Amino acid sequence: MMKIFLLLILCYLWFLNAACRAIVPSLLPLIEDEFHLSHALAGSLAGSLAAGYTLTLSSAALKSALKRGTNDFTFTSAACASCVTPG
Repeated sequence: MMKIFLLLILCYLWFLNAACRAIVPSLLPLIEDEFHLSHALAGSLAGSLAAGYTLTLSSAALKSALKRGTNDFTFTSAACASCVTPG
């Protein structure tokens, strides 16, 4: 029963993370108008969200690679870097 509860919490957190990543860029024009931000400042807000996501993925990959004793971290780092790179 505890495993199901933990799985539900993790699923909810994943959904919350995905929703936040999808909603914030859509709301940036409204955030710019409401708080009188420049495009650069609003872009740095979106960039900080992407950097935080990348940091989380990288640290999880490093922990997993160290635990298993494999060298998967380099591939995961490259994949995470593509999350932050625009375009």
